[in-house]
Amino acid sequence: MEKFSKIIVLTIIGLSAAGALYVCCSHTLSHRSRTAEIDIPSKPSLPEVRRARLVFAGDLMQHTPQLTAARTPEGDFDFNASFDWVRERFRAADAAIVNLETTLSESGPYTGYPCFRSPAALAEALDSLGVDITVLANNHCCDGGSKGIRTT
Repeated sequence: MEKFSKIIVLTIIGLSAAGALYVCCSHTLSHRSRTAEIDIPSKPSLPEVRRARLVFAGDLMQHTPQLTAARTPEGDFDFNASFDWVRERFRAADAAIVNLETTLSESGPYTGYPCFRSPAALAEALDSLGVDITVLANNHCCDGGSKGIRTT
C-alpha cells in the first residue's frame, strides 16, 4: 500500500508540474503569436527635410565718415549704397537678423564714436535690405537717451 501511495503522490506531483508547465508555455506561445501579428513597416518613413537660410550681421553702426558718405546733396541721408555688396545674401535669406549698435533719430545731431546717433534713414535702408529682426540689446542702445530708445 505504501508503494501505491508513493505512485499516487508522484502522479499528482507530475500532473501538477505538467499543468503548470502547460499554463506557462501556453501564455508565452500566445504572447509570441500576438507579437508576430504586428505589422512592422519594411522601411521607416522619415520626416520631410526642411531647411532655413539665416543671415546674421552686426555690429551695425554709423561712424562719422559713414554719415558723411550717406548724406545726399539735398541734405538727407541714403544708406542703401552701404549695403549693395551684401544685398543679394540678405534677399536670399529666409530670415535676416542684425545687431543695431546705434540709436535712431529724426533730427540731429548725428554722431559717431563714442556715442552713436544715426538718422532714421538707416532704418529705411535696413528695411529695403530685407532685415526681418533688429536686435538692440547692446552697449549702445542708450546712446541717444530715452528719446533715442523710443525713436529706435
